[in-house]
Amino acid sequence: FGATSSLDDIAVAQQEMQINYFAPLAIIKAFYDTLKQHSEEGKNVAVVNVNSIASYVNFPLGATYSASKAATHSLTQAQRRDLKFASVVGVYPGPIDTDMA
Repeated sequence: FGATSSLDDIAVAQQEMQINYFAPLAIIKAFYDTLKQHSEEGKNVAVVNVNSIASYVNFPLGATYSASKAATHSLTQAQRRDLKFASVVGVYPGPIDTDMA
């Protein structure tokens, strides 16, 4: 994703939202009962969301990616409030040089 996305390609924006926002939301939903049970058993429970510095700083041709990561940032903040039995953290890496984009 990243610099290859633009406001002209809604399909890319939808895929970015699916991967960056809806997938983490679905994972939490799938494991919610197990996480809560572990917490009730006295085990440490943590949720770690991979966010991005792009949720704060936008870059050229990255509007839809940044928006999807901003949604993940908001999800992390909401989970921190709602999942009181777990430590909820977001990791915000900067640019990573890969062959993906």
